[in-house]
Amino acid sequence: MGFGRRKSVLGLDIGSHAIKLVEIKHTNKGPVITHVQSRSIPQVEDDEQDPAGATRETLHTLVDEAKLRGKRVVTAVSSALDEQVTMRSIFIPDLPLDAPEEVLQMSVRAEFEAQDYITYNDEAEIDCHIEREITLNGVRGLEVFVVAVHRDLIEGHVQLLRDCGLIPIAIDIDFLALARLLVVTQQLSPTGDTAVLDIGANQTAIGFYQPRQLYLYPHIPIAGNQLTSQLVQRLNVEWEEAEASKHAQVEEPEVWEALEDCLDQELYQQIYVHLDAYEREFPESRPAKMIVSGGTAQLPNLDQFFDSRFSIPIQIIHYLDQIAVDPKGDTAALRGNEPLFATAVGLALKQV
Repeated sequence: MGFGRRKSVLGLDIGSHAIKLVEIKHTNKGPVITHVQSRSIPQVEDDEQDPAGATRETLHTLVDEAKLRGKRVVTAVSSALDEQVTMRSIFIPDLPLDAPEEVLQMSVRAEFEAQDYITYNDEAEIDCHIEREITLNGVRGLEVFVVAVHRDLIEGHVQLLRDCGLIPIAIDIDFLALARLLVVTQQLSPTGDTAVLDIGANQTAIGFYQPRQLYLYPHIPIAGNQLTSQLVQRLNVEWEEAEASKHAQVEEPEVWEALEDCLDQELYQQIYVHLDAYEREFPESRPAKMIVSGGTAQLPNLDQFFDSRFSIPIQIIHYLDQIAVDPKGDTAALRGNEPLFATAVGLALKQV
């Protein structure tokens, strides 16, 4: 879903609690990160306040502070919006690899409508990518990865960007942007499947990458905020103090004990259920490693916790050894925060 092409691209990751902005300049020698910035979104506490207004105001402030010359931006809709975002691989019979784009689009729409994959066919914006030519039940055709997004969701994002003086060149899916970053930086396992966790503020996305295919499982409603809430209850402190303690737990053992209980009873159990479901669906495709991303991935001790629970190697996402950073750019916020900005980097890597 793209609208143009130039060298400098802004990746804008609008989360529920913060907005992350990354600028990448695409050069002949590869991508270069030239600007990194984030800003928290004030949280709405009652029904009379407007959460969309808070997001718009925060984005306005962030853009004004950044003072960037480039305004061309790629942002994302959330893969968690099941009723408005659909991603799946489908089989289109009797279609050749060189089929015209309009024929492919018509075939995909027809298949989606025939199989009742979405309830908003007439209002759907559909993008698709041919994965391979295969034979299924004796019929030759194409395996196609399809993304369908409700038009209202896209138009809402486009209007928000334009209201803030930005020029939208593409609307992506957050988990696909993360996949792009992993592909560009060659972090996917060369010998097996790769499990990916994106642990944000309110929820954890989980997906599995096979060669040429992505399988996204239902989001887990446990993430950073639930961990902070656990500390508020266990330590009898205010939210701000709990947040600070969560990231300074090395000096406070009782903080980690409270977090470990929540991780064990909530997040680990649900991740395990998804891993088990994936291995049942693909018994010959066990993940060779798990990559962890998102702001909560920076929690001290989290990688050791997962290492002790899962029988596959755990890796916190990294990419600064693969993507250059402009020493003259405003990129200080990125150091030590690679997982937080991973999706925004993946968005800015999209060349349209």
